[in-house]
Order: sequence, then structure tokens, then C-alpha cells
Amino acid sequence: MGSYKFILIWFGGTPLNEYRGVSLLVFMSQLEIPYAMYLLGKAHENGLWGVSKDKDEAIRLYRESANLGCTAAMLFQP
Repeated sequence: MGSYKFILIWFGGTPLNEYRGVSLLVFMSQLEIPYAMYLLGKAHENGLWGVSKDKDEAIRLYRESANLGCTAAMLFQP
């Protein structure tokens, strides 16, 4: 199963468990999975899922994600 589908199932297919979901995004981001990095950037940008707002971290994650080929991250405008 592709990482994108796995993330959607984790967040959308089951009741949202913020701690487990964010832990998964952090783990997948460490593996340099672009869409996970993008979603973690969104969490930092907007303070989602129990993650504190951190614009600098969001921008860093968006840029890394875009460099790895994530189209959604490429569209981000700081």
C-alpha cells in the first residue's frame, strides 16, 4: 500500500487519534516520505492535531517535501 493511502486510512478511515497520527507522521517524515512531511508541515502551520504552531518548521517541511516531489508542497506560498 502506498504511503499516501496509508496516511489517509490512518487519519480518515479510523477515529482520529491525534497522538498516534502525529507519531506516524513524524516517523514517516524521518523516512523522507514527501506527503507525510507535507501533512506534518500543515500541522505546524495551523497548530493541528496537538502540534504547536511553528511557521519556520512548517516552511522547512514544505520545502523538503517539495524537493522530494510532493506536488501539494510545491504549491505552498509562505
